[in-house]
Amino acid sequence: MHTTRSTTQKHFTNTNGKLSMNAKENAKTLKAHLHEVFIRDMIEIDPTTVEEIAQRSTATTLDTASMIDEAKAVIKKIKNNKAPGIPGIATDM
Repeated sequence: MHTTRSTTQKHFTNTNGKLSMNAKENAKTLKAHLHEVFIRDMIEIDPTTVEEIAQRSTATTLDTASMIDEAKAVIKKIKNNKAPGIPGIATDM
C-alpha cells in the first residue's frame, strides 16, 4: 500500500520580518531573496584577488594508461537495464 504525505504551504518571512500569508506573498518574498542572492552585477569584484589563490599542481597520474584500463574494466562490469543512481547517470548507452 502506497501512502503519500499531505503537503502544507510554507510561509516565508520577508526582510521586514513579516510572515507571508499566501502563495502570492511567498512568491514575492522568494523573488526578492533570489534576486539578492543571484544577481551579482551590483557587487564590486577585484579581479586581482584571483592571483592570490594558491595554485595546485596538475595531477598527471590520473591520465595514465593503467587508470584508463581500470576505468574500462569497471565500465564492462556495469549491468545493463538498471535505473540510474542518485547522480542520474544511466548505464545504458
